[in-house]
Amino acid sequence: MSYVTTILYKVEDDTDFDLEYYLNEHMPLCAKVWEKYGMTGWSVTKFDVDPQGAKPVYAVRCDSYWESEEGARKAFNGPESSDVMADIVKYSKTQPIVLFGKPLAEATI
Repeated sequence: MSYVTTILYKVEDDTDFDLEYYLNEHMPLCAKVWEKYGMTGWSVTKFDVDPQGAKPVYAVRCDSYWESEEGARKAFNGPESSDVMADIVKYSKTQPIVLFGKPLAEATI
């Protein structure tokens, strides 16, 4: 994993985001059209309340893993990106926040 894009979804309630569609339709679409740009995998996290019971600011996060920063940026600006972005309305009522970054450290214990 040499580069990561993180997508954050701010969701007010469960009706704002169709997680089943996201996992079974949207993410496979992303993998299919962006593999040629060096996308190597993805993971999705659904956040729960914190230890005090407070609702999280963001409900869902997707990390996509890439061979390079250049590939990730090309994917998001490539012609297939319009299909990926047009699909957002099928599972989310809000537009996501998109972050690009290079991992600095990782450990397994």
